[in-house]
Amino acid sequence: MHFSIPDSQEVKTSDSTYLVYNVHINGNFHCALRYRQVLGLHEQLRKEFGSGKLPSFPPKKFLSLSATQLEERRSALEKYIQNASQNYEVAISDLFSGFLRLAQHETSGELVAKKPIDVFFPNGHKLTLDLWNNSPSSVLLKLVTRELKLREDFAEHFGLYIFRRDADGTWIVLRKLEEYESPHISLKWLSSDHRIVLRKCTWDLSVDDLIIEDKVGLHLIYVQTVSDIENGWIAVPKESLKQLTSLQSHGNKRDYVRAAQRLKYYGFMKFSNCTCDYPQANTNLTVYVGNRDLVFLTSRREEVVFKVTRMKCWRITLHHDNAGAVRAEISFEYLQSKDKLEWITIKSEQAVIMAVCLQEMVANMVSKAHPSNPSMIGIRSVRTIFYYVRRDGEQLPLNEDIILGKLNGSNNTSSSASTTNGSSGSESPSSSSLSNGCGGGTPTSSLSRHNSCDVPLSSGTAKRRPSNNSLRQQNSLITSNDNLFRENSAFAGIGDDDL
Repeated sequence: MHFSIPDSQEVKTSDSTYLVYNVHINGNFHCALRYRQVLGLHEQLRKEFGSGKLPSFPPKKFLSLSATQLEERRSALEKYIQNASQNYEVAISDLFSGFLRLAQHETSGELVAKKPIDVFFPNGHKLTLDLWNNSPSSVLLKLVTRELKLREDFAEHFGLYIFRRDADGTWIVLRKLEEYESPHISLKWLSSDHRIVLRKCTWDLSVDDLIIEDKVGLHLIYVQTVSDIENGWIAVPKESLKQLTSLQSHGNKRDYVRAAQRLKYYGFMKFSNCTCDYPQANTNLTVYVGNRDLVFLTSRREEVVFKVTRMKCWRITLHHDNAGAVRAEISFEYLQSKDKLEWITIKSEQAVIMAVCLQEMVANMVSKAHPSNPSMIGIRSVRTIFYYVRRDGEQLPLNEDIILGKLNGSNNTSSSASTTNGSSGSESPSSSSLSNGCGGGTPTSSLSRHNSCDVPLSSGTAKRRPSNNSLRQQNSLITSNDNLFRENSAFAGIGDDDL
């Protein structure tokens, strides 16, 4: 996660005026927080993980702050949350992600309620489900995979992504939905040309061989593969195209997928319209990420391959301007030869999702090397009951049962599913009424003061990104660079035989 706090906003209520800081995660506006809310988070993190794993927190001030001091506090809070999130245990904890999710919900000003949400498949068909608007992404993913009747051990290899339709009609991937956000709110804050798409998210291609032995898993992999070929994500020679067309017309999904697995860029994500300083400044290119490689494809069809295991580290830099626009870039330090490391920078609005892809590939490699080490594969149990501090100081319990409702609820939700792609035939997952995994009753933790769905929120709640004239900034352009490089734990270097 890359955090930035590019600006702040003054909020007025009937009885007070206070400042909130606009928190962006991975370049997207996420929530607006008061200083004391971040302080409350820090105090709980310190109790849970110890002071030694956390950076120092910006001190309280007992007198009114000047404009210069307010800017210093903004910068200090930004550095604090950037540094705190670099601790792996902190970043994956229920406390940290739950706090961010409830902060997003409070900022949205929505009452807790079930609302319909569409999840699309790569071929454009969709599944509609009812979801609590404060539920995390994992709950939506669980509902989708249950509705499709996908085996639970295969469900973890799929993820939910935000795609955007460009002017030319192509769909590009912007980011992956994470546990710290509500899919409903995140999608609501985007324009109508965005959608949530279900895709395979594993980078271990050997897993595909297991998934396609399952009827539902095969259909999902097949639909994604067909879509990737149609959208130019997978390079298909003419001789292979004829074979694939024949297999598709006969409904032979398994052989279609196996044939596609032999093609270049199968299992890769494609990022178009990038600019890079390699091999020379302002080089326009397409980037492919997958199979432990990051590949540059220039406009002249020249290909440059970078091995993930030779990337010593990488970093994300985000540039915020007064208009709310964000320019993103990813830089990585690459071992070009035995004694030469070189920084390479890619400018792209998809820079953050590129970094997420690299991180997931590294995590996959490390988990294989250290299968018994829970800290390396993200296994951690939390038994403490935590609290979310509202802007007005009220504390809400921050445990899963209270936020989301029991997982054994019996309330039915209406849903419709269709992932057929031409020749998919009868193997398409069936559509049926689904028992909501979020629980049948209304969650007892509402962000409304009286924990009731019909009680309005405080009139001082800030909704979404503030307007430019409400921003309290010292500079017209703020560059957010956490300067905490993502060290690559799979960095292997090279030997003489590789030179």
